[in-house]
Amino acid sequence: MPRLAGPDRHDESAVYFSRAESLDPTAISPWQTSGGINVQTGDYAAAKVCFERSLHLEWNEENVIAHAYLGLVKQKLADKASGKSP
Repeated sequence: MPRLAGPDRHDESAVYFSRAESLDPTAISPWQTSGGINVQTGDYAAAKVCFERSLHLEWNEENVIAHAYLGLVKQKLADKASGKSP
């Protein structure tokens, strides 16, 4: 099976994870992965939506990925809004 996540495969993998989100909108993994893809491509606003959705579905300390990345994403968005980011 080909690997979908990784450099140069963001567009292709995003299609699959978007489909996974629609098939089971209560699963947190596709939301986390989509958020990660959006972070890698610099789409922090979309990443924020994905991580917030993941936390809405499972708000506990075991949702480590969403907790960690949401803080990073919010900081990147704040930096961009204040002109600190390219």
